[in-house]
Order: sequence, then structure tokens, then C-alpha cells
Amino acid sequence: MSPSDGIRPRRTPDGEQRPARAASFWLEVLDWVKYILIAVVLGLAITTFVLQRNEVVGNSMYPTLHDGDQLWVEKITHHFGGVRRGDIITFSTANLPGGHREEDLVKRVIGLPGERLEIRDGAVYINGERLDEPYLREDITTEPRLVGFASLTLASDEYFVLGDNRPDSSDSRVFGPIRADDVIGETLIRVFPLERFGRP
Repeated sequence: MSPSDGIRPRRTPDGEQRPARAASFWLEVLDWVKYILIAVVLGLAITTFVLQRNEVVGNSMYPTLHDGDQLWVEKITHHFGGVRRGDIITFSTANLPGGHREEDLVKRVIGLPGERLEIRDGAVYINGERLDEPYLREDITTEPRLVGFASLTLASDEYFVLGDNRPDSSDSRVFGPIRADDVIGETLIRVFPLERFGRP
């Protein structure tokens, strides 16, 4: 071997150099890691800013929603004035008086910012007119709970929310209006159980 001779990579029977094959393997691994990281980041971004999966606990929204229903909640449109009367929303309870709960709740939007709301004669009145609520069972009436929340005018950033199962719902009749900042999103679709799949 001459002084200029180096060490040649050992070749496989097909002539491919082993170090080249090893480099190719690690480049492929790095590619996979990159795609996995991108998928994780996108998933986190979607669940943080776009969609959230929730499970209904309890029967306060029965018969519209049942205990154990799995929901997708859309978290964008409410930031642009997208909360409407009748929407089923998820909201945080962290800022409710007395630290109501440390969980999110799902209820129906009944009163909008600036409206005068009254609960009397078994019904809800908005600005003096009785609210038509076709989603309620025929035998359901709306009774006040705390006097201070039976008649009030909502502030410019407040919503009044109620459960569809009024006798068995802890809602704005108990903890008062919720603030716009507490709204997480609107219920987009029920994904489980499959026999009730669709928009609630």
C-alpha cells in the first residue's frame, strides 16, 4: 500500500458503500421526526385555537344532549360576534362568583348583551316579549332560582345561559350571566354516540 493510499469504505456485494447507506438511514429518520413534530404542532394549534373535544357530564341539557355525549366545539367565530341566541356553547367557570367549578359547562345562550331579561310565569321574557323556545319539552317551565337573577339587564359583554332541562340545571339563574371572555366556543357537532351523530 502506497503512502497515498487511504482506507476505502467497505462495499456491499451490490457495490453500495455502507457509510452512505447509514447516512441515508439517518436522513430518513430525521425526515420522519420533522413530519411528526409538524403534526404535533398542528394538532396543538388546532385544539388550542380551533376545535376542542368535550364530553357532556350530567343531564342539564337533556333531551338535546345526553350524559356522555362527545362534542366538537368550534372556538373561532365567537371572537367575531358569532354568539347568537339559541347557540349551545361551552364556557369556563373559573371567573364565576365563588369559583363555581373548575370545569367547563355547556348551556344554551338565552339572553344577549344589552337585553332586558325576566323569568316569570314559567317562561323567559326578552325586552318584555315572551321567548319562543321550541327545543324545550312541552312539560318544561322556566322557574327563577335566585331573586337577583330573575330580572336583570345584561351588560355589553354578558350572556345569560340556561340548560334545556330547566328543573335539573345549574345555570345563569344560579351563578348569573357569563362574560364574553369566558366563552370557549360553540358546539359544532356531536360525534358520539354514532346513532345521534350530527349537529345538536
